[in-house]
Amino acid sequence: MAIDLPGHGNDPGPMCDLHGDAARVAAVLDALSGPVVLVGHAYGGALITEVGSHRAVSHLVYLAAFALDDGESCGNVASREAASAGISHQGRPDLAAGYVPGPGGTVTLDRDVAGACFYQDCDPGTAAWAVARLGPQPLISLEQEPYVCAR
Repeated sequence: MAIDLPGHGNDPGPMCDLHGDAARVAAVLDALSGPVVLVGHAYGGALITEVGSHRAVSHLVYLAAFALDDGESCGNVASREAASAGISHQGRPDLAAGYVPGPGGTVTLDRDVAGACFYQDCDPGTAAWAVARLGPQPLISLEQEPYVCAR
């Protein structure tokens, strides 16, 4: 099951921050009998980190995401990891370089950068289909720390 977050997919909005999106996922989980394997393939892993302590969740799978510790956000971890590892984007796509600022503190991604970063192994038709479905995201979401609760 793929959940449309507020303001995305078939949900008309309004968009939420990290905590509002986590509340939406938790509400869906409340209606399930469990156990649930929660897969984080977006949002840098922050969303499943916050929702991972839900009673229905048996496992978390971080797919191309950060397994954030208490006090970390996607933004500060990505910056710290890149700096400490000496990561260079020379000759390869840089996701942050594709950020396009929008109204109300949102950001979208340049379509070419999004395709190169997210869908590089897909055939061109599938990549174009997926990129066309990307939309604005509140930038604050990447700066917020997930609420991490002990089970």
